[in-house]
Amino acid sequence: MNVSLYIHIPFCSAICHYCDFAKTANWDQRISDAYFSNLLQHVKTWVHWMKAKQYTCPTVFFGGGTPGLFTSAYKPILELISPVLSKNAEVSLEANPNNITESSLLAWKECGFTRLSLGIQSFQKENLKFLSRDHSEEESIQSIKLAKAAFPNLNIDLIYGIPGQTSISWQSDLEMALSLDVGHLSLYNLTWEPQTVLGRRRLRKKIEPLAEDTEFSFYELARKLLNPRGLHHEEVSNWSRPEFSCRHNWVYWTGGYYIGIGSGAHGFLPNDSPVGLRYSYPKNDRTMDKLNLALSEDLGTSLETSGLILDKERGFDDLLLEIIGSSLRTYQGVPIDWLESTCSKKLKIEGALKNLRKDGQLVLKEGYLTIDPKQWFMENYWAGKIVESLK
Repeated sequence: MNVSLYIHIPFCSAICHYCDFAKTANWDQRISDAYFSNLLQHVKTWVHWMKAKQYTCPTVFFGGGTPGLFTSAYKPILELISPVLSKNAEVSLEANPNNITESSLLAWKECGFTRLSLGIQSFQKENLKFLSRDHSEEESIQSIKLAKAAFPNLNIDLIYGIPGQTSISWQSDLEMALSLDVGHLSLYNLTWEPQTVLGRRRLRKKIEPLAEDTEFSFYELARKLLNPRGLHHEEVSNWSRPEFSCRHNWVYWTGGYYIGIGSGAHGFLPNDSPVGLRYSYPKNDRTMDKLNLALSEDLGTSLETSGLILDKERGFDDLLLEIIGSSLRTYQGVPIDWLESTCSKKLKIEGALKNLRKDGQLVLKEGYLTIDPKQWFMENYWAGKIVESLK
């Protein structure tokens, strides 16, 4: 069985005003050294468990935070993981433009990374300032050129829906990415999480978000520009050339299993229950040394006694909505055989689904149910309708 790995590095040089991930800018080398030491012990325990289960790891993803702040610290971690890595495994690292140097790129290659993801967010000075990014357009362009030479399998993140952003400036960002010949683009609409600086400003009416139809027009503009240029729209926020599709993303999108390690990390694992086991690490990076990870046959109990957080309320309907919802956001769609065999029921296209099919926005083909990319933002609504249609 394949089980992927996600490893969270919470440290940042500064906190971006839109970010709601587990992160901290309040750290020094003593704190990061302690975190990596604890992380190493947890990776060792999880790898031992994988060996005992004879699980293989096809993808590893180091996210954050800003994992690109570190280089050689990853070598002992990846050495521990190497016995369970599959052949030609994808090993990804997130970084920011100001992390990219010839020496950092060389160090990451020597550690065993095969793919980089750069947080560019925008090539526009005004947008970078609004998002509190600490790099310039010129630094972004140079970092992409350097990174791409060392890691052809390169992704960049861009954000749309920024107040003041126009279709012209958004198109300029997309054209710049195309001119740099990046193989994978992750395009995210700006979210206003309540615990972030931007979220609080919005609640106080200090910022006015763009209208939803304006944001959707930016999404449509991306589809119009990128698809004809060889970047396949594979998921609501992701476009890639075929050879650069992120395999780790597909683990999440298709309901695959993965181990999450580190502050705020989430995991989804097989167990005796048909719905699997979802858990998370506490968000506070200072609690890593308080966790005493010891895994046993009773995985749920051993995770809970170790100090991890289990999702105990999750049931079969939750599993269905998770997997249907995530797969509906992709061009591949929902596997009908899996759906019907899992539920022991037949799918009936009726009601709202029938109308969607009549409009040509729902297609049943080669064992998959897909919906038009214009509907991908409504995946939760359509996932509910699909569950209702299982008779």
